[in-house]
Amino acid sequence: MPDQSLTFGPFRLIPSQRLLLEGNSPLHVGSRAQTILQILVERPGQVVDKRELARLVWPDTFVEEANIRVHVAALRRALGARYSVNIPGRGYSFTAAVSLLSEPPKPDRTIAPKTQTASTLPSSITRLVGRGEAVSKLRAELTRERMVTVVGPAGIGKNQLGISCRSDLVERLGLRSVLRRPGCSERCG
Repeated sequence: MPDQSLTFGPFRLIPSQRLLLEGNSPLHVGSRAQTILQILVERPGQVVDKRELARLVWPDTFVEEANIRVHVAALRRALGARYSVNIPGRGYSFTAAVSLLSEPPKPDRTIAPKTQTASTLPSSITRLVGRGEAVSKLRAELTRERMVTVVGPAGIGKNQLGISCRSDLVERLGLRSVLRRPGCSERCG
């Protein structure tokens, strides 16, 4: 059975494979961000209510509106801001033209394979400012304890804090990986 793909700009979303491509290269976004993208892409030009998004992405779970904003922001970083708009007080809308394509399964897909690296963590995008004390404390804690959990409200920079400590510890201690993938305090899938 042919896979259905939704194309927009240079991107192709193949929902049956949970695969997002830019050209022929996989583009990695979180599973919830990808689910939000699929919902929006399947309804181009329509406003999808925030409550409906929450219900579809997190069934049987109450989530704060901030959770949706975090995942939409991740999509905007990956795809560019021009593909979705926030309708204040209502929800989100996908703004690009979307085409539906049927692709016959090919035994040798031309998708570029992902090269395996020592860590699945992203590299730091920005330099941390004013967090020197927190970085020092986390580095010290990670040298004493086998596992450290960084907790706090959404959006305060927990992931960037962990990422900033990672490369130094990997080099100094010769570790392959010192942190679990950011954002995985809940089930990651």
